[in-house]
Amino acid sequence: MDRQHYHKKGFILLDLLVVLIIMGGLELLLVPKFNKIDTAGYNFTNEYLLNQTLALKNASKQYFDTSKYQINANISFNQAGNVNQAQTIFLNHKQAVITLGMGRIHLEE
Repeated sequence: MDRQHYHKKGFILLDLLVVLIIMGGLELLLVPKFNKIDTAGYNFTNEYLLNQTLALKNASKQYFDTSKYQINANISFNQAGNVNQAQTIFLNHKQAVITLGMGRIHLEE
């Protein structure tokens, strides 16, 4: 019997494993930079809503201290939870827009 030797064109399993290991290493280096979430806007919104809820719960005027966000904004809520003035506050890459009425807040890019 005559054995035929033929050359396969393609990749072997070892080649694929090396490529996967290299891609995994690059992913570990690059992904944390892209997944970094800017939480300042969300923290500001949560604290804003907490102060508004406390004003409603206690039926008393509530002041929101914005100094830890390096913002000089005068934000206070009356007994009904209404905010004292409408304003736009810039937080890193987001802006918090506060509307009059019930003092709703939303974040924009």
